[in-house]
Amino acid sequence: MENGKTGSFADLTSDSDQNSIHLEQFVNCQRSLYGYVFSLVGSSEAADEILQETNLLICKKINQFDGKVKFITWACEIARYKVLEYQKKTQLRNLSLDMPLLEQIAKQAAQLASQVDWRLPLLRECMEELSPKDRKLIEDRYSQGATVQSLAEARKRSSGGIRVALHRIRTMLLECVEWKLIKEEQGHA
Repeated sequence: MENGKTGSFADLTSDSDQNSIHLEQFVNCQRSLYGYVFSLVGSSEAADEILQETNLLICKKINQFDGKVKFITWACEIARYKVLEYQKKTQLRNLSLDMPLLEQIAKQAAQLASQVDWRLPLLRECMEELSPKDRKLIEDRYSQGATVQSLAEARKRSSGGIRVALHRIRTMLLECVEWKLIKEEQGHA
């Protein structure tokens, strides 16, 4: 297909080198794209729905991607429009959040989404360095989606104690990732 025409997932998965590159970029950006959408809507159910719609539109428009910007930046722009459509459709827009602020949040979230991919392996390394108890608490909270209240009940601790523990662990992980980034930069200097 010529540039400017709409494509499909079949085009994305065809054997051409360009489509192979696009498919790899498409697959690799999924976690960052989900994080971007979630940061704008704050609901995992809404983020799942919007990501599906975004992915369909990316597949339809894949031949319009010209490589002038990073793939994730292009995909985030498509997702931003899907978020706006979703908010209009469901009328869940928070009236205290004005459009210029939403645009600013979307722009910053897109920039952060492109950074997440290269920090993720470092975060995984730092997770492995946690004590088993701390790692389980973080995994239960973020991978399993457990609430602070349910974590507190399961561990027979107060919600405040769980919040403090999560904050302490997140701070440790942040410092660990930042330390590893500095080490990496020094190794490349």
